[in-house]
Amino acid sequence: MRVSSQLPQSSQAQIQQVIGRIGEATLGNVNATIQLTDDVDPRPGDGEITIWGTANPASAGCPANAVLCTSTVPFVRPFIQRARIVGQSGGNFPHELGHGVFGFCHTLNPNVFAKETIMVGAFALTDRDVTMLQSVYRAGLGPGATRADLARAGIVNP
Repeated sequence: MRVSSQLPQSSQAQIQQVIGRIGEATLGNVNATIQLTDDVDPRPGDGEITIWGTANPASAGCPANAVLCTSTVPFVRPFIQRARIVGQSGGNFPHELGHGVFGFCHTLNPNVFAKETIMVGAFALTDRDVTMLQSVYRAGLGPGATRADLARAGIVNP
């Protein structure tokens, strides 16, 4: 993971918190390290995620009015090959890491979990996130697992 050194320390600390729990969450199947870069707009190579801040995310390819976004091209199912996270300094970069690292989608009903998960507003990989990911890896599943796979493993309702 290459992170712009121009991001505020608070954003860097949130990113470090997520990166520090990836191995725990995936039972050691996925690990990551952070490398700070002075590059203003770092572009990811294979197996990399880059993160940088900009006052105008739309100029970097984010949808209009978006504060942050994650680009995961190329994406060859079931794996994200690389990701580029762009956003306004102070934004929820951990949420974007949920997309870029784990391929998480937005939750349909955010009221169910309040801010107990990274995808519903938490600025960290939460204990609930870690427990959920561990259950997937303990079941012998991982990237690319379908809802049917998760149901067969008893992780979600069919």
